[in-house]
Amino acid sequence: MNLSVFHLILGVIVLMVIIAWPAALLLRKMAGLSKAVLKDTGKCLAESSWGSARLNGVGANNVVKIRRFEKGVQLQLIPLFGGGHLWLPNDELQIEKAEGKRFFEKTHVVLKTSKDHVKVYGNLAESVGLTPKVI
Repeated sequence: MNLSVFHLILGVIVLMVIIAWPAALLLRKMAGLSKAVLKDTGKCLAESSWGSARLNGVGANNVVKIRRFEKGVQLQLIPLFGGGHLWLPNDELQIEKAEGKRFFEKTHVVLKTSKDHVKVYGNLAESVGLTPKVI
């Protein structure tokens, strides 16, 4: 009997991995993230802890890290959820602070380029110096 319970638990875990991995890859693609890490970013000026953001419409709660470089901003998704990086170059980057429009929506910082729209929640953007005054 114990052997069948073990096989059941193992089967559930395998099934979860089979379903979760393609879902994570799909969400990474929908958010516009790439696996390639840019080499010509300049020196890293600041790095945040993990926090929440909405990357091109895809929500990511407590799984996004921001790195500010000399030539732009990189957002990284935690590897467990498919990894991936989003590069926002300084020459296109616009930073706005926005108040939540709905009752439960938080105040956030919006990072925009010509092709990307990112909402960063909490103090994630401020922790690396991304405020409307800086860039």
